[in-house]
Amino acid sequence: MATASSEQAQKSESILSKDRLTSKIELDMLDVIRVSSKGQIVIPEDMRKKLHIRPGSRLVLIEKDGAILIKKEDVVSKKIIEQELDEKGWMIMAEESMKDAWDNAKDEKVWRQYL
Repeated sequence: MATASSEQAQKSESILSKDRLTSKIELDMLDVIRVSSKGQIVIPEDMRKKLHIRPGSRLVLIEKDGAILIKKEDVVSKKIIEQELDEKGWMIMAEESMKDAWDNAKDEKVWRQYL
């Protein structure tokens, strides 16, 4: 006779089955893993191969909306650099478009009265 806790575990196992989850979500790959008593996880071999994760690869853990995202460090670094360049581009465009409004003698004379 199964105990209540083992029935609960079996019930949660069936809810989180790969077949059930993949039928509801469009994903390239999906796997259900366990966390060890030391907080360790194992990235399945097929995912490591696909993502070129090798021993010594550096990964970044990101908490977002109650989920943990694991990304390769080089991917995160590239994204940060792209965002910084994008922000700089917008700043340059804003400065150029506001140049006439900012750089005029009439307004400078008025501003100097308050400085």
